[in-house]
Amino acid sequence: MTDSKITICKDDTRCDNNSRCMPDQVKKDGSYFCDCSSAHGNTVYNGRSCEFSATEYCTEDKTISYSSYCTNGVCAGVYDPIVSGIHIGCVCNTGYSGDFCEFVVSPDE
Repeated sequence: MTDSKITICKDDTRCDNNSRCMPDQVKKDGSYFCDCSSAHGNTVYNGRSCEFSATEYCTEDKTISYSSYCTNGVCAGVYDPIVSGIHIGCVCNTGYSGDFCEFVVSPDE
């Protein structure tokens, strides 16, 4: 099933924001995951279903960056692709975790 923003994979995994269903090559059990790189447009998406859009870009001029951004938090510093080329991380809002603050923390974590 597909509409303009949501795709339902063969295993009922939901992929948001035009992200693609991809067979999980690690599990090899018929399960799918969402490829958030295909959800790019005017923003960057991340999360299990590509449900979170970037709330801040970690570049000096705050322009869109597919390498360094935060979805539910703020940048921990300024990303410089020439110096390190590595995402510098985010300070996540309460209830979120991950390199880009892309995962919801369960209450018992």
